[in-house]
Amino acid sequence: MGRRKTKKIVVRPKPKVPSVFNCPACGKKAVKVEISKTEKTATVKCGSCNMELTIPAHALMEPVDAYGEFVDAFKKAEIKPEISSDY
Repeated sequence: MGRRKTKKIVVRPKPKVPSVFNCPACGKKAVKVEISKTEKTATVKCGSCNMELTIPAHALMEPVDAYGEFVDAFKKAEIKPEISSDY
């Protein structure tokens, strides 16, 4: 007699949160987020166009949250890149 067929269990990996993001000004993947728990600040900086934003951070803040505020500030024209974006 033959055995019953067992179902294959498909294990999908969970998506990871990125640590480097796209810059809204220059379009390059060069934005790093540093969160200082002791100073309670988050610094978001683009390595390509040197655009930088420092915001107050709370205990539950993740790098994605700080990046979202960075993009919002750029779209509201609160921050501007140091070099012109003639790309």
